[in-house]
Amino acid sequence: MNRRDLLDYLVDRQYIVSKEVLLAFEEVPRENFVEKDYEKFAYDDNPLPIRSGQTVSQPSMVAMMLEHLSLKPDMNVLEIGTGLGYAAALLSKICSLGMVYTIEHDRQLAKEAEKRLKDYKNVYVINGDGSLGYEKAAPYNRIMASCACREIPKPWVDQLKDKGLILAPLGSRHLQTLHILRKSGAKASLEEIPYSVCAFVPLVGKYGF
Repeated sequence: MNRRDLLDYLVDRQYIVSKEVLLAFEEVPRENFVEKDYEKFAYDDNPLPIRSGQTVSQPSMVAMMLEHLSLKPDMNVLEIGTGLGYAAALLSKICSLGMVYTIEHDRQLAKEAEKRLKDYKNVYVINGDGSLGYEKAAPYNRIMASCACREIPKPWVDQLKDKGLILAPLGSRHLQTLHILRKSGAKASLEEIPYSVCAFVPLVGKYGF
């Protein structure tokens, strides 16, 4: 598929429903965020491998996550698990008046993502333990995990603004479903997103697997 074919597919199947997410997908070339050997597959709706053992998530899953985050232009977002930076680039376009902080535990991968994201001026790449979040820039309107978690780490909840959302794949090391945590004052509620079975690489670090 080419980019137009992929977008038509995502819209037809309602993975993309908002104009903001559609515009981001139109503006961000996925081939810039995959390994060179896989560029010809950039617009297939499949995850693609990264040499570190991680993956670039499949477009339909990224679209679903972005839609459920209910993003606004002025929001500050923390992404856990940068990979090569594709989701961070999409977040940058949607939250164009805010900041996107994206944290990656693999040093070389973080450096590579930083190079690929150099033209996205509101994205800041951090090399560190994503399970601890990034307290320096907290609080965040949204936190998005691009890695599998057994449960949502407490530091993420602590770093979330009141009325903020966390979206994360929760489950085992090999199979998860997407969940949304909503924070309201001192309380937080957790909801599973229907039909969202997924298989992300596991979160590593203090609160990881």
